[in-house]
Amino acid sequence: MEKGFKLFLKEALESSPETFEEKRQQLPTTLLFAVLFFLPYYTLILIPNYGIDSIQFKEDLFAGNFVLGGFVLSILFSKKLKKDIVLCLPAFGALFASYHFLTHQEFHTARPYIWVYAQLCTIIFVTTLGTLRWNLILIFLIVTIPTTLSFQYEHIVLKDVIERQAVVYFIGIVIIYYVYRQTVSSKELRQFNEKANLILNSSELGTWQWNLQTNEVIFDKRWKEILGYDEAQIENSYENWEKLVHPEDLDKSKAAFTDYLEGKVPHYEVKFRMKHKDGHWVPIISKGKILEWDQQGNPLFFNGTHFDFSILEKLQADLENEKLKLVHSSKLATLGQMAAGVAHEINNPLAIISNANLLLKRSDKEGTKEKVAQQIDQSVERISKIVNGLRKFTRVSDDFSKQRNNLHTIVSETLELIEFKAKSEFVEIKPHNLQDVDVNCDSMEIQQILVNLINNAIQENAQKTDSWVQVEMKKSDELVEVIIKDSGKGIEDSVIENLFNPFFTTKEVGEGTGLGLSISRSIAEQHGGSLNYELRDGHTAFVLTLPVV
Repeated sequence: MEKGFKLFLKEALESSPETFEEKRQQLPTTLLFAVLFFLPYYTLILIPNYGIDSIQFKEDLFAGNFVLGGFVLSILFSKKLKKDIVLCLPAFGALFASYHFLTHQEFHTARPYIWVYAQLCTIIFVTTLGTLRWNLILIFLIVTIPTTLSFQYEHIVLKDVIERQAVVYFIGIVIIYYVYRQTVSSKELRQFNEKANLILNSSELGTWQWNLQTNEVIFDKRWKEILGYDEAQIENSYENWEKLVHPEDLDKSKAAFTDYLEGKVPHYEVKFRMKHKDGHWVPIISKGKILEWDQQGNPLFFNGTHFDFSILEKLQADLENEKLKLVHSSKLATLGQMAAGVAHEINNPLAIISNANLLLKRSDKEGTKEKVAQQIDQSVERISKIVNGLRKFTRVSDDFSKQRNNLHTIVSETLELIEFKAKSEFVEIKPHNLQDVDVNCDSMEIQQILVNLINNAIQENAQKTDSWVQVEMKKSDELVEVIIKDSGKGIEDSVIENLFNPFFTTKEVGEGTGLGLSISRSIAEQHGGSLNYELRDGHTAFVLTLPVV
């Protein structure tokens, strides 16, 4: 109750159902009503010696002048002085007329109800021209002034005042409630329109309205800007729209409207090209609905929006570029974690080559050169294999191309790449049940998933007793699973909830990007598969599922 009252007061003090200019435009209409109401008094006062009522009509004229004077002042000053009280001057004039009728004893005795009519005029004027604030003020004065005057003038009886004002009380209460509701509704409507305009402006949508009776089409400013035109450079007509649509897309657009009109689709939606001012074609998505019909059921107005689809295409391209950067940064982060093992693995064959070279220089035995040369060839091949594997893994490609690949080969190459890291961390890699299964995939993308999963497992079990990572394959009729299971005992529930969220990591700052699992799942889904965490046989496991060719 208290909150409602506070809201009421706030609306009363701060809001109005219409803007100042909207109310100012109603001054001429309200003035016409006032002239018609007081015109008989102006006419009759011109008749000489009209009789006993001539004095009363003079009083009517005197009071009426305050009302009409209020209108004159309001019209003159409201052009420059944008204050609500200026528009209420006619209402104050009618209020003074009511006061004059009450305090003039002879007039009040002869015409005891005329002051009530003046009060009703006050209510009409303030309701039409005033804000809610001034409605409250003037209705308060209307109610209290006659009551106060009854204590000062003997000819004004309080009981008569209350009885004669009963209708004023009722109308006053109704008016306050009406204006209050209008104020609130108007404010809500303005807020809605502001939000709608904000959404339209921020969403880059152009709007149009097609009058199906006159064939006139109204295009808003943004609609024209999409095609490179200023406000006045395109005439609002259906013919202009038709000229700008690509000839190959015109029939498609018309067919979409016909389908909507016949009820085949719930709303109009079509993609077509429109000619930009500089000559290139802009891809447009147009959506619309008919919101108004005449009494015979014929559509009147067709309203809709235009969206420059090239903006969306650019955003999608930007997102893909950012995704590629994130994928590459994730690869580099994984490579950094593998660096120590890779360096160790390269140093071993380099040491062999160095020793072999020394042996060649010092030995003259037959067969030694051939044997040493073979060792050097094997070591060089091993280094080459490591470097090529790393080059393939860190390759940046914006071409997501799926082709038939042997999953066994991908898994084997991944294990060769990762084994250096596993050895350096004393983690045993256990291949199990690897099978020749063909899948339609980008081999580098799938390898990235496997490297990330196996590398994570190695890190979690590094330097622990009897630690291992098992890589297993299971094939069904339509799917193949690659299961990365390790010697860990599972993951905490609180971590599982966020496991695949971007940038979520349980590692120390600088040790992980938090993108690996998120990117890996995204890649799996792009391939029509999935990536999930499971607890298998009491051990931590990640299951990559892919469709079989």
